[in-house]
Amino acid sequence: MEQNVPYAMIDGFGPPEGFKTGWHVTRDKIALRYMSWGEDVARARAGQCRGTLVLTHGRTEFIEKYYEVIDELLSRGFAVFTFDWRGQGLSWRPLEDRFKGHVRDFGEHVEDMREMLAEHVTPNFPGPYFSMSHSMGGHANLRIAHDLPDAFEAMVFSAPMWGIQLGRGVVLALTLAVARLNLMLGRAEAYVLGGAEQGIADEPFEGNKVTNDPGRFHRCMDLLRALPELGLGAPTYGFFDVSMKSMGMASQADYLAAVKTPLLVVCGAQEQIVDNTQIAQMMPHLSNGELVVVPEAQHEILMEKDAARAAFWSAFDAFMTDR
Repeated sequence: MEQNVPYAMIDGFGPPEGFKTGWHVTRDKIALRYMSWGEDVARARAGQCRGTLVLTHGRTEFIEKYYEVIDELLSRGFAVFTFDWRGQGLSWRPLEDRFKGHVRDFGEHVEDMREMLAEHVTPNFPGPYFSMSHSMGGHANLRIAHDLPDAFEAMVFSAPMWGIQLGRGVVLALTLAVARLNLMLGRAEAYVLGGAEQGIADEPFEGNKVTNDPGRFHRCMDLLRALPELGLGAPTYGFFDVSMKSMGMASQADYLAAVKTPLLVVCGAQEQIVDNTQIAQMMPHLSNGELVVVPEAQHEILMEKDAARAAFWSAFDAFMTDR
């Protein structure tokens, strides 16, 4: 369904040419926004089309943030399909306060991907099919690799949310106790303790936990100011609960052993959000998994300084050779 779909752009930063936009109405009658660049665009840019890459984002993120990444994928000869997860971007939000980061079940993301592939990607875009995901999208895509084993020929993960840094010892115990108490009190839809009630357009660069690159950081803030509806605040206790349960399930050795798709996992050595130790412990159970650590990168490796981004793309190009 393609019709007057809003999107943001700022001076000097807009979607690569040749894009199409649309709304996908899901099985439960909610709308997800998507944007795509077809085989013709890839061939015009690179002289060939190597297949189609489905790009998904982390918590709080949205399509517009990835224009630069999409441009780089097109230049490598990939058609691109990307969409906003339910609960963020311009896709449907589950709560009246649209800035609350909430999801009822991570399995919904698996089903959304199944629909996107069946109704949009495989009928309209050439194979082979690949995926690239970041953070929360990386957790959803690990579940997709398990539940939809034939969906993708290979999958690339940037700082996947396979574990979260919640502290150790007393700090961890207190965090989990506060969450359990709020859930018992029926506060699943409340912001986590200290959670913000607004989007992130006013966050300062100093002390941020996602990137060392001020230009790319402020570019994201400018996009949010251009279209504030893209913003997302803190998660809810419900989001925290289903995330912890889903990550616990997907970290089990037998669950990981069932994943046969070739995986490239890229993490930043300066990571402060997801748990790199947990990721490293999971990798030996993934029979076709490869881990690369980028030295001078925080959480958002693809929004980092040029040297860190170059390390990511070098690993990507090596992994995708002959695929």
